[in-house]
Amino acid sequence: MECPIGADGAPAVSAPSGSREDVGAQAPDVQTELRCVWTGDPASGCSCTSSIPEHAVIAAWRRELERFDVLADRFFRFTWQNHVWLAYGLVDGGVRGVHCPPHRAEREQRTVAASSRIDEHAGAFALYA
Repeated sequence: MECPIGADGAPAVSAPSGSREDVGAQAPDVQTELRCVWTGDPASGCSCTSSIPEHAVIAAWRRELERFDVLADRFFRFTWQNHVWLAYGLVDGGVRGVHCPPHRAEREQRTVAASSRIDEHAGAFALYA
């Protein structure tokens, strides 16, 4: 099965970003892109080629850190060019990876489906507790 987004053989995961102080040290003309970390079906070798400028993700994570009392690394949603992305932010201000809008939506659908299956079986687990 062919990947609907495409694959070019490049690594799907970019290196984690540096701390907040490191971001300003980059030359303004250097643009680092974060690739969507979605790999699809491991058997097909399909990976997403969508990317986003790292500075846009880091800026969104900084806003998140300023608005909320973030005490742990976590996922967060943000809007870039009218599309909602998902990223994993680190407490130190770095970003571990991103999911593009279509893969964010697919990931969230799987999470909702898994949660509903757990809720359906919660009563069965209570019998053994």
